[in-house]
Amino acid sequence: NGVVSKRPEELHALLHATLEAERGMLVDIPRGVSLALKVGIAARDEWLAVAMFGQSALHVVTNHWRAGLGVMHLNHR
Repeated sequence: NGVVSKRPEELHALLHATLEAERGMLVDIPRGVSLALKVGIAARDEWLAVAMFGQSALHVVTNHWRAGLGVMHLNHR
């Protein structure tokens, strides 16, 4: 969709921002948890951001809303 090209520095930034957002979403959740997520990716100038928002639960009565955000410099040369 044109947000991120296949250039190595942009893919590198995307991977790091995704891992950072994932840490915010998945901190302290056990294995086997169900996840329902929305993921957004945006880039502007020299920055790329990945946002994650959704619910996690082991059972329907234990739902938790969670959010994670990762930001990384694109480092164009």
